[in-house]
Amino acid sequence: MKLFGKQAVYCCKQSTESAVSPEVLKEMQTEQEELKNATKTLKESNAKIRIELAELEKSPPTSEIPIVKNELKQTWIELQSRLEALGSDGADGKKEAVPLKTSEEISKIDQQIEKYKALWFSHRKICKHAIRAIQDVLKDDEAKSNFMEQIGLEDDSVELSSLEQEQTQINATPSLKGDTRRHSNTPVGIKRSFSGTIKV
Repeated sequence: MKLFGKQAVYCCKQSTESAVSPEVLKEMQTEQEELKNATKTLKESNAKIRIELAELEKSPPTSEIPIVKNELKQTWIELQSRLEALGSDGADGKKEAVPLKTSEEISKIDQQIEKYKALWFSHRKICKHAIRAIQDVLKDDEAKSNFMEQIGLEDDSVELSSLEQEQTQINATPSLKGDTRRHSNTPVGIKRSFSGTIKV
């Protein structure tokens, strides 16, 4: 501390040693980099050792190796016996060969699916119109609201409503209008089950 009149100035103590030379400073920096690299290598090695240790902990100890070996041997014998039994059953019985479908057959099946799906929606539409007509005839509001429950019907699910909307859009195209007219004759006796499907 030095006094200058009424002011006090605090000065830090300076080392009496000479400043570090650039050569020494460069050596210290080099040593620091080497230590950093060594630390990084040790961390990576430590991580690998931890993984190996975790794998070893999952393995049975040396004292239990004979027991585990016998268990594995017994399991192998059982699997061999089952495999031989399955092989003998396959040799004795007749193996049914399932022929693969050609692309033409798959195309025909897809056409049949689309055909009957359109027919199903056509029948369903007629059924819904008939139900609405019956509800319009009913004068009692409570009877109208309970009509669906009394005949064993429930509201459509979101998936079924989406499917019906999609099919309606498809039927709006000219290519399917003729197909809809071909199936306009709907047989009597449509009944809808609790699951939301229409059985013909």
